[in-house]
Amino acid sequence: MNSNGVSGKTLIVYPKGVKPISEVEVGESVLTDDGYKVVKEVVCVNKPLRVFEYVLKSPKGYYHLTTSPHNAIMTQGGDVEMGRVGNKDAVMVLMLNGKQSFTHVSAVWGIHRPSEEMYNLILEDGVCFFANGVLIGSYEDEKEG
Repeated sequence: MNSNGVSGKTLIVYPKGVKPISEVEVGESVLTDDGYKVVKEVVCVNKPLRVFEYVLKSPKGYYHLTTSPHNAIMTQGGDVEMGRVGNKDAVMVLMLNGKQSFTHVSAVWGIHRPSEEMYNLILEDGVCFFANGVLIGSYEDEKEG
């Protein structure tokens, strides 16, 4: 599964709150689907040819993610490329109360954006992490798969 990363402005949850992924440092912990895990490396990915701001509409709210259409997003059925997420998919999200939950997507919009630096994280245990409240694949997942 391709993990081209997310926009540097994408918010990542760490023990003290949230911060843009571009400000995450090696040794910090970030929230994953398996609790907080240590960042082994922050990767600035080359500018992909196609970048979209995806808006996922669900009963639990709207989720925005600027990434390539090939970046992995976690659904109830497993990893799916962001550009292939559809109305029947249930994606893992982080709710305001801090709980993780699958939510069914009722609509997806992809708005083309200019290329920009994209960031990804390599975490201990190669786990996924939450980006703007959506569980996405890590760069380590791509290296292993």
